[in-house]
Amino acid sequence: MSRARNLPQPRVREAPQATVTAHHVEDLAQGMRAFLVATTGLNADQRVTLEVTDDDGRQAIAASRTLPATIAAGQPFTIGLGSCYNWPMDLKEVYRWFPPNRHTGGSPDPIRLCFLLGDQIYMDLEKSIDAHKSDAWSEPLDKAPDPWKAYQEQWADRRYRNFLVKGECSFLMLADDHEMWNDYPHTPVWLPWTKGSNARKLEREMVNAFDVFQAALNLPPSDVAGATSINHSRIQAGGLTFSFDVSPLSFFVLDTRIGRQRTDTGATPAFTDPEHLDAVVEWLQTAGGFGVLAVAAPVFQGKGSAFDHNLADYGADYRRLVDAIRRSRRPVLILAGDIHRSRLYSLFLAPGGARPSAAEFVSSPLSRLREPPGVRPPEAEPVVRGTLGDSGAEFALETVDTASDGQQRFVTTEPQNYGTVTFTLAPDGSLQTAMRCWGPHRRVRDGAELLLEKTLTWSLT
Repeated sequence: MSRARNLPQPRVREAPQATVTAHHVEDLAQGMRAFLVATTGLNADQRVTLEVTDDDGRQAIAASRTLPATIAAGQPFTIGLGSCYNWPMDLKEVYRWFPPNRHTGGSPDPIRLCFLLGDQIYMDLEKSIDAHKSDAWSEPLDKAPDPWKAYQEQWADRRYRNFLVKGECSFLMLADDHEMWNDYPHTPVWLPWTKGSNARKLEREMVNAFDVFQAALNLPPSDVAGATSINHSRIQAGGLTFSFDVSPLSFFVLDTRIGRQRTDTGATPAFTDPEHLDAVVEWLQTAGGFGVLAVAAPVFQGKGSAFDHNLADYGADYRRLVDAIRRSRRPVLILAGDIHRSRLYSLFLAPGGARPSAAEFVSSPLSRLREPPGVRPPEAEPVVRGTLGDSGAEFALETVDTASDGQQRFVTTEPQNYGTVTFTLAPDGSLQTAMRCWGPHRRVRDGAELLLEKTLTWSLT
């Protein structure tokens, strides 16, 4: 964001050969304008510093690192993940402990990408709260919000701004319900402004604001660099559902919120656009390498309620996705958020199998709203055994580690935490994935503390 009248002037310090272009995206309130900067012509695996200068000489500076084309044997490759950031409740100021010391930008193993898996903004909740009061909680808004104002306010807040900058990595953004309102596109009874003709206009504005402030960051720089304009059609076409490779890893980001339909309209309910579901099924059926599927809400979760629908509530879509995961021609790690606790499930096609065929790592929340009075906070989930819901899947869900009482160990309800996954190719050709949860250090103000850790080994043949 800038008040610049003309396009800002960007440059990359370490890469004079790079092509850097600035593009106007949207006029905002209070004379602000949104710009998108694209850089092409960089070398693979190169650490760069981007400078952007506006008309008045104000500068924005951020560092990052380009992705390698492939992952070399023995060389770690680390990504971050998180979800659910209610910024008035960011009491521990996540930017002070993200990333962990072992994954800072200048370290041998920096975070290369960070997936923010939805609810980066709580559009439907009050922001004027005293977060330090023990009984404070974010009440639902009784009037419709101005989505553009809400984004500008949060993106200008030093805590969130520093979080996006300090990690020195690229962020990929997914939408979940609170980018619009709770259980979107359904209309909760406690949010009357989600109903009626004005609500449809508000919905369009909320989706447009998500495009500008979040989904635009997902566009490939090569697509942006040659564009004469960055409109919403272009952003939605390339910034909601997409895939990319860092061999042997293949990433697929699947939108399950913007393209979601209600379950009570009489039409066949869907949690994504049909072409997006076709694309992820085809991707899962492609042999070779290791798949990483990013979604906003967990796949391995039961049905929700009339007030909070889960993927399992979308029968045909859900059965097709789960069956494609079961029949996948490569192992798959699912990244998800949403549920205000972090946990890891591994999936075995055969009982007692030595290596899983899939796993799901959930990371949530970065900064949690406290629960309303009378509502219990989330608890650790019990071990899930047997078949998966009514999906028809014939495999069992097992926890990656269990205590003697059969309860799950790899779970945390820490009110602020994020995750990392470190991928390492072993000499025998297998792939190791080290999943870790991090929270604020209890004794050091600026530092992360390791909460949970588990490494899984996968066969790529």
